[in-house]
Amino acid sequence: MLKLVGSTLLLCGSTFLGFVAAHRLSDRVKTIEQMIVAVQVMRRELAFSLTSIPNLLALLEEQACGPLKAFFHRCRSAVGNLEHTSMKELWHRSLQETELPAGQEERDIFARLGEVLGRYDSEGQEEFLLYAAEELERCHSAAEAERARLGKVYQVLGVTAGGFLVVLLF
Repeated sequence: MLKLVGSTLLLCGSTFLGFVAAHRLSDRVKTIEQMIVAVQVMRRELAFSLTSIPNLLALLEEQACGPLKAFFHRCRSAVGNLEHTSMKELWHRSLQETELPAGQEERDIFARLGEVLGRYDSEGQEEFLLYAAEELERCHSAAEAERARLGKVYQVLGVTAGGFLVVLLF
């Protein structure tokens, strides 16, 4: 009876780990999609409405969800300290403090937004935001392909590893 319980727990645990790894790939894809939407909103608001940075961050916080919402909340909360620090530093600090399920390339693209926002004229900002959206779209395609390729592999690997350990140990 004890062996049965132990083997069941081992199999369930390794299966769970496989599904968690596959879920991380899905979270990365969703985060990149949210980043793309945020960049599009920034571009629209800065180009057509000439929205101020604090109002833009409030709007982005309202529209985002999950970790990206926490990021925009940190930025908006810290925007009052712009007298003492630059938008670039504020943006980078908020990005470091927020646990975004995104790859390094996506984080780098998103980090460069902090260097552009509020620093250049609307045309320069719009140009960079267009570039950032295109780069994030490219990253999204790569992440989607990786999820399709490795998602099932991680799930099957978790079940297989659990079954192998059950056979090996019991």
